Amino acid sequence: MGGSIPESLIDTPLDFDALKKVGAPMGAGALMVMDEDTDMVEMAKFFLTFLTNESCGKCVPCREGIRQLLKILADICDGKGKKGDIEVMEEIAEVMSAASLCSLGKTATDPLRGTLKYFREEYEANIH
Repeated sequence: MGGSIPESLIDTPLDFDALKKVGAPMGAGALMVMDEDTDMVEMAKFFLTFLTNESCGKCVPCREGIRQLLKILADICDGKGKKGDIEVMEEIAEVMSAASLCSLGKTATDPLRGTLKYFREEYEANIH
C-alpha cells in the first residue's frame, strides 16, 4: 500500500525514494488525487476495508491489526471516537509493521500513517 501527502508536497518527484522520504511509499504504483473536500479519515477506512479482504489471515499481527484499526476508524467516522484512539492506532501500526510476516501486513498501515502524519487534525476534529 502507499501513503498520502498534502497539496504542499504535490511537487514531490514520483519515484520510490522521494515518496518514501516524505512518508508516502509508492506501493503498487497507483496514484489517486483527491480534492479538498475528501475526508482523509474516511479514505484511511476505505483502504483498510479493502485490506481486510486481502489479508490471508494466517498472520495474527496483520489479521487482527487490520480488524482493530478498522473498528477504531469506523468508530471515529461514526462520531464515537474517543481520546487515545489515535495513539492506539499508531501503536497497532507499529506492531503490524514490525511483526507481520509478509509485505501486505508490513505495509497495510501506510495509508493510515500518511493520513495521521499530514491530516491528523481531521482525526482530532472527528474525535472532539
